[in-house]
Amino acid sequence: MRKVIYVPIIHTSADFGSVASEIEKRIIVQYGAEKWEQHKKAISDFWDSVSDYFRSLAVKGFKIYQDGLVADGELGMKIVKIVRG
Repeated sequence: MRKVIYVPIIHTSADFGSVASEIEKRIIVQYGAEKWEQHKKAISDFWDSVSDYFRSLAVKGFKIYQDGLVADGELGMKIVKIVRG
């Protein structure tokens, strides 16, 4: 039997590339540094939990699909390889 496991994407600063520092500055101005740090910790904890869950699975040959992947072909594969480590 096939099973689909859906994991919502919650972006980190690293996902924003060269505009990350500008986004962080704007968020800190609007919400404060403490709230921004709490937010980053919550996102980090979320991804740690996702990682722990998938490490606990004893599966082979599974496929990863990313909805909204803006690149296909060689660039898309490069992105997936970076994400998978």
